[in-house]
Amino acid sequence: MLTKSAVIRFQEKYTIDVLAPVGLVQGNGYVGLYTRMKLNALSVLAVNAQNMNSSMSSASTTVSQNSNLENLDKFFAALDIVAAKQRISSSTIVVLKEQAMKRIATTTDMRATFLKLVQNNSHQAIEYNSFVNRVLATMERAFGSVFMPGRAHATVGVPFGGAILYAFLCDGGVWNITLSPLPPLYPVLLAYESGSQAFLSYNIPITHWLLGEYEPVPMAYCWVGIVPYPSEGLITPMVGSSTL
Repeated sequence: MLTKSAVIRFQEKYTIDVLAPVGLVQGNGYVGLYTRMKLNALSVLAVNAQNMNSSMSSASTTVSQNSNLENLDKFFAALDIVAAKQRISSSTIVVLKEQAMKRIATTTDMRATFLKLVQNNSHQAIEYNSFVNRVLATMERAFGSVFMPGRAHATVGVPFGGAILYAFLCDGGVWNITLSPLPPLYPVLLAYESGSQAFLSYNIPITHWLLGEYEPVPMAYCWVGIVPYPSEGLITPMVGSSTL
């Protein structure tokens, strides 16, 4: 009787997956096809999560040897936030994090590589650094006005700014950048294509704040093998580093 009651509670907890496919609205305590499928799916998810947590726990003891583990929790938290917005399943997120752990363990310092990239990838901007300073100063004034109530920003892209918390290297020179969320849309995870920026991030690594615009297109720009990673949009060429 206790087992049947437990099964009923389980079925009614997962009504959409278990009861709805067979036209039921209340649990009956019978472990049929859909109940068994849900039990198996949750079991696999639990095992994968346990294995991933074990891997992260082991990896955390070697932070001093792998700089990619610093702020990894913030990257994973951003994945969770974006996945919830885009209705990505929890089982898929487990796979994303497992793949990320494999890449993090076998690559060089991602953050250092990214900061060097955004500082040096615009040779034209380096030649005309004074011009870049003026452009970024103008961008900062426009960016600041976005944070003021009642002000509009008339550009193609959506303005963003924030500290770089984590840089994850995808295939094909694309990065998934975790940012400290700021208005107007509070993006936490944006894709960046290597070499796409028009302006030099001239004061990185002195500061690690990016300032620019992005296109909020909910699609996967970041891929690791055949696994797509979500982002909230693609950073446009109008991006540099904040002089603040």
